[in-house]
Amino acid sequence: MHLLLNQKTLYPAGYNRVLGFRKSAGALLKEIKRRSSLPLITKAADAPRLLTGDALAAFESDIQASLFYETVRSHKTGTPFVHEYTKKLVLL
Repeated sequence: MHLLLNQKTLYPAGYNRVLGFRKSAGALLKEIKRRSSLPLITKAADAPRLLTGDALAAFESDIQASLFYETVRSHKTGTPFVHEYTKKLVLL
């Protein structure tokens, strides 16, 4: 994806992002959020409010790659495009 999007800057991990979790692990997720030294992103739309500097730049780079992938996936499968900011957590 970096090559396709001409992204030449690699950013250090400045955040953690939760894509999904088990409902029974809610207490664990809260504990991780409380103890982590990095911001924990559970909703992509909240990232600009929680991140700054390189962490925000890294997140925006990840979003750009995800949107490109989603565009191709949507076109190939004929399924609706879902913007990264509107995707919900996967709950098991």
